[in-house]
Amino acid sequence: MLAVISGLKINLTLIAFHGESLLQTSIPQIQAFFRCVDMHSQSVTSPSTPLEQLKAGFEVKGEDVTFHYPHQSDQKEKPVTPKNALQNLSFHFEAGKMHALVGDNGCGKSTLVQLISQLYTNYAGKISINGLDVRKCSLTELRSRMSVMFQDVAKLRLLSVAENIGIGDLSTMSNPDLIEAAAQTHNISDFISVDTIIGDLYQQHKDPDEKWQVDLSGGQWQKVALARTFMKAKEADLMILDEPTSALDVGAEHQFFQQLKSTRKDKTTIFITHKYVTTATADCIHFMHEGKIVERGTHSELMANKGEYARRYTLQTQGYTGS
Repeated sequence: MLAVISGLKINLTLIAFHGESLLQTSIPQIQAFFRCVDMHSQSVTSPSTPLEQLKAGFEVKGEDVTFHYPHQSDQKEKPVTPKNALQNLSFHFEAGKMHALVGDNGCGKSTLVQLISQLYTNYAGKISINGLDVRKCSLTELRSRMSVMFQDVAKLRLLSVAENIGIGDLSTMSNPDLIEAAAQTHNISDFISVDTIIGDLYQQHKDPDEKWQVDLSGGQWQKVALARTFMKAKEADLMILDEPTSALDVGAEHQFFQQLKSTRKDKTTIFITHKYVTTATADCIHFMHEGKIVERGTHSELMANKGEYARRYTLQTQGYTGS
């Protein structure tokens, strides 16, 4: 919601300065805002909060999960039968392990973790955590024990860098020392002060020699998002990371995996990646195709099977080595 409001305000400001010509580009943001306002969320409380009784580390299972996005049926000109993003999907992410989720674009990886996070609840089948149906759990309690970074980084330009980081765990918003430590850990302090309101950069005329002019780069935004995610990582029992290193340089990516290794301990971790060279660090790899998990195992096992995972891994590594 904050990201949508931020985008809406920026576009409305542009309309005020440039008039009607920008309406066409701003309308999607306005529509997104009202769709968010009209959304009906499941109750965040329930008579009991059974997750409080669970041990550290989440075991996540799915049975015959089928789902399509609601907006797919909203087309007026050419109504079509919605295509299922997930089709009779069953999965098992064992507690305390690191799981890599891989596959081609559009195969359902991000959709799956969105359902686990309960961003969508109108799916068929069952998703359970430690045997409990997640739709019957307290949403507040469930999310308090999860740390999630989605593929589309929320760029909250109307907030300061410190607020962008601290919002990952609202209980830390009043602790500037923790936020500053997170900024230093992720090398954010190297390119911007945590007190900076990022949106203000648009109004400033910086020296050409400054490291940043009017906005953060994609990799810098990703570092902010990672710092935000790790604010709650120590307390979380489940970490979900969707393409967490897609915009990072080699050094930053190496640092991320080192931090993840030291932080996760007995946590269940699910990370989505298109970089097959990073999957060897996972305890278990799940290869998705057209809404289903079709291969599952360690890197060595899947390479020995010589299936689609092995073929794609070989294609990618050959592309890097030129062999």
